Amino acid sequence: MDNNFKSLFELTDEQSVNNFEQRMEIILPLEYRKFLLKYNVSMPSLRCFKTERNIIESIEVFFGLTSKKHLDLIQNRVRGIVNDIPRVFLVIGEDGGGNKICIKLTDPENGSIWFFDHEEVGDKRASKISNSFTGFINMLH
Repeated sequence: MDNNFKSLFELTDEQSVNNFEQRMEIILPLEYRKFLLKYNVSMPSLRCFKTERNIIESIEVFFGLTSKKHLDLIQNRVRGIVNDIPRVFLVIGEDGGGNKICIKLTDPENGSIWFFDHEEVGDKRASKISNSFTGFINMLH
């Protein structure tokens, strides 16, 4: 079954993404950048994935560039840093329980997708889900 993505608000454009990257002083991995331009804030029809600890989780929403602060990449970047998510990650989505889905922005593993469990501490908090954004999208069921 193919995954379908429902864009929740207006789409974004190349200039807005460029401005976001400059403001945040980051470079988005290409796969994720293309997704952001195509869907912006969106909900997938297939949401479930398995963490490296074999726990089934789900992604409720992919954040984007929007005036809706709780769904905005800029606001979630700031909140992620405040909540001790290292700056090498960008929060790109969340599950229904406050856990964050992040993309790594630096080498090694640039573009890999990570799950941050808000109930855990230290090394147990983060677990890699996929080596790439496309791999993550393809594993959703």
